[in-house]
This record gives sequence, structure tokens and C-alpha cells, in this order.
Amino acid sequence: MTAPKVKPQSFVAVLQPKRLATQLQTLRASSTRASLILDVRSTQEYIGEQSGGFRKGHIENALHKDYTNSLEVNDSAGTCQMQSLQELKSQFETLPKGKPVIAYCNTGTHASVTYLALRAIGHDVSVYDGGWVEWSKNPQLPIRTGADP
Repeated sequence: MTAPKVKPQSFVAVLQPKRLATQLQTLRASSTRASLILDVRSTQEYIGEQSGGFRKGHIENALHKDYTNSLEVNDSAGTCQMQSLQELKSQFETLPKGKPVIAYCNTGTHASVTYLALRAIGHDVSVYDGGWVEWSKNPQLPIRTGADP
């Protein structure tokens, strides 16, 4: 397969603050449950067996959905793409449709994959890009270990 020819163009990024969640917004969501918090790290990180941060576990009241489930990886072809819309809808069908979602991982990169997946199927979603690395640094912030939110 040959690579398509790409014509260079200018791109200007525009920051959309409502698509980035702060630590305070995430803390409020954790306690009030006004927004759903979605931890997209590995199961081992979520339950507290491993950590990419300073403490082990997850943000209190966060649900878990590993971001890799949104991807279709073909190792032999060396490709990776988003799952089909139908598959994404199936994966996330248990999430309440009208409730805003805050997705997080360790530093926001993997949460961005989930952000794209959820936006593609109509969810209102933001990314807490400080993620577990920022959250786990503060011993005042509530965390949980184990499989329960």
C-alpha cells in the first residue's frame, strides 16, 4: 500500500476550556457525582496493583473502562484504529447518556483516546489531563483500591 499524498496546510488550535477538567472539578464530581468519572488506565492500575503515580488505586467513585478496548490493533499489519461506532456504542452502553463524563488516565494521553470515542458516540466528555499523576501526589485527595468505584 502506498501512502497518500498530503498537501501541507496551516492549522490553528483553539483551546476549549470545557473539554479540560481541573483537579477541583474532578474532586467535585467525585463527591457530588454530578459528572461520571471514568478511569481508562489498565485494570491493574485501577485496582491498585500497579501505579504510574505516587499512590496506588483510583479516584473515588470512578468507573473503569480500559482505553485499549476502544482500539482495534493489527500487530501483523502494524496498524491501530478506533473500533467501529457500533462497537463503541456497545462498549459504552452502560454509561448514562445525559451525564457529563470526565475521563482520566495517568497524564491525559490515553484519556484522549476515550475522549474521541465518547464524543464520536454522542457523550459530553472532558479530560482531566493532570490525571492520576497529579491526583496521587496530594494525600488529601480521596482514593480507593479494589474493583469497586
